[in-house]
Amino acid sequence: MIPLNPQQLPPQQSQWHQGGGQPSTPAFYLMRSLFLRTGGNSGIPQTVGSGLTAAGSGRTTAQQLSEDFNEVTSGTGGVALHPLKPGQFMLVFNGLGGNLNVYPANMGQIDALAVDAPYVLATGKSQLFWCATLLAGSGGSHYRSLQLG
Repeated sequence: MIPLNPQQLPPQQSQWHQGGGQPSTPAFYLMRSLFLRTGGNSGIPQTVGSGLTAAGSGRTTAQQLSEDFNEVTSGTGGVALHPLKPGQFMLVFNGLGGNLNVYPANMGQIDALAVDAPYVLATGKSQLFWCATLLAGSGGSHYRSLQLG
């Protein structure tokens, strides 16, 4: 996932370089954010996890996902989404021979399901999970989902 680098914009009239041609701290963070948002040295801004293995029998023992696009092709059980911030997303493809349980991050919720309840993804299907808001009280991610096929 693209890491967040929360930084305030530097004040107007800020120096963009230090002596000796070194970038100032605000200039460095700006360049690093642009570099990461455009895929770093790969040119691909999203990350892909292929050949992933489902595991566990509940949210706490499920395989933790960390990539933007996730292809689960072996194992049994489920996978757990990363705790996303509003506007971030993860895509999960079920390449297993049966259903795949997709759990929200701790204290999270998918669509209108109960908190920490899994979304059951049918075999051969892809589902996009995006964080719409954070839940009041727990601060867990509230995911919305869209089936892609």
